[in-house]
Amino acid sequence: KTPIKHDEITYRHFAARINSFARGLMDIGIKKGDRVIIFLPMSLDMYTAMFAVQRIGAIAVFLDSWARSHHLGASAECVGPKAMISFKMAFDLVDQVPEFKSMPIRILYGPGDKLTHKFEDLLKQEPYPIEPVESEFTALITFTTGSTGKPKGANRTHRFLSAQHHALSHV
Repeated sequence: KTPIKHDEITYRHFAARINSFARGLMDIGIKKGDRVIIFLPMSLDMYTAMFAVQRIGAIAVFLDSWARSHHLGASAECVGPKAMISFKMAFDLVDQVPEFKSMPIRILYGPGDKLTHKFEDLLKQEPYPIEPVESEFTALITFTTGSTGKPKGANRTHRFLSAQHHALSHV
């Protein structure tokens, strides 16, 4: 009977956040085809980051939050991430994983010492136009937990996401 507390945003404001963050990503060197790990809880900021990454033609990568460090390493080895967006504690964890050593861009979300960039700073940019991509271009990659061995990545193309949206739009 008590309403659940939640954030509200208009489509216009959400689009402005995405466009602004996309410009911030481009300004720090992320471009079409680069893989960006987004390790955030489901939230407005997680969706802002995901859609901004896709807007510039980069590829959003989601790791399983229950994965152990060697599983994270296998995932990083598979995708070769250029950047990661996450909390200080997640960066402390991946700093112990050799496969993350070559990842040059580390965008800190929330409190903590600045890594290479802060999430909030990237939201203060001018909009960036949409980068055109082919329908078979990868939009995002998700990984299994690796509970039966090595984590497996699922390649989700723009066509796949569009078909998924179409299939679910009537329910």
